[in-house]
Amino acid sequence: MLFDVGSNNGAWVAAYLRAHPDAAALLLEPNLRFEAELRLIEARYDAVHVRAAAWIADGNATFHFSRNDESSSLIAGTMQCDNVT
Repeated sequence: MLFDVGSNNGAWVAAYLRAHPDAAALLLEPNLRFEAELRLIEARYDAVHVRAAAWIADGNATFHFSRNDESSSLIAGTMQCDNVT
């Protein structure tokens, strides 16, 4: 079982699953922006997408989505961000 924590748009895990057809994957990605892409991966491969972030405790935190997805973070920065709790 492959755990892809922070799947983003799923491009990496899709390539991995294509190359390893017997593999299964659990995708963790909280960003709604990638919901459609990750659902397609679920439908095509042995994969399950959970819209959640990996964390060390239960609770809520503000996640700052950046226009540059690699910059999305729990830490507010100087970039233009949309905040989602």
